[in-house]
Amino acid sequence: MFLIASLAICGMPIFNGFISEFSLYVGMTKSFALNNLSMNIASLLGMSGLAFIGIMAVLCFTKVFGVCFLERRAFALPPKQKEESFLMLLPMMILTVFIFAIGLLPFFAVSLFANVSMQFVPSFSRTDFSAMLPVYSTLTEMFLLFGALVLFLFGVRFLLLRKKSAREFRTWDCGYQSASSRMQYTGSSYAQPFLSLVRELAPQKVHVESVQTLFPKEAHLESHSP
Repeated sequence: MFLIASLAICGMPIFNGFISEFSLYVGMTKSFALNNLSMNIASLLGMSGLAFIGIMAVLCFTKVFGVCFLERRAFALPPKQKEESFLMLLPMMILTVFIFAIGLLPFFAVSLFANVSMQFVPSFSRTDFSAMLPVYSTLTEMFLLFGALVLFLFGVRFLLLRKKSAREFRTWDCGYQSASSRMQYTGSSYAQPFLSLVRELAPQKVHVESVQTLFPKEAHLESHSP
């Protein structure tokens, strides 16, 4: 559920985050049809900013998911770990269902949201909204077709492996099957290429205790983006 929510907030297709960002892009794109230079410039800046934020979201949540679920821990977890009760997980399950429902059926979801919009934006009319319905209808058809294809492939896989024994094992990882926490790629290293590109906007504070001898016992490097 954490992975699904992370993909949604990054604006990946078939999830609700994609529909909301797509709607923003469509709205800003339509402003270019207006003969208003200031509006066109504002929309261009808005689209650029939204794309920039989307990139940061992808980097942020791939980093978070990797640190939380994929890293090799350098310390032992406390004993007697157990999953939360069903009642604690139920709200997350409900939200996950909505993430999929809005993402797979944007035509129906946006139709409901249009009624809310008309309550708060007097200038918003049903006519303006009706012009956009074919776009969301096409998206709904595409996503449902994609979902059916995925289910079909899983069904074929199930049938092919039904009478065969299968063994789960780690995927190939460059030959480092016994990698330790000291060898893994850190979250800071993962974000460094992007941070180096935007260092003028997001300067980093770096603290280094450099190596002074041929056979040092320790060295230290720490970086932080305020």
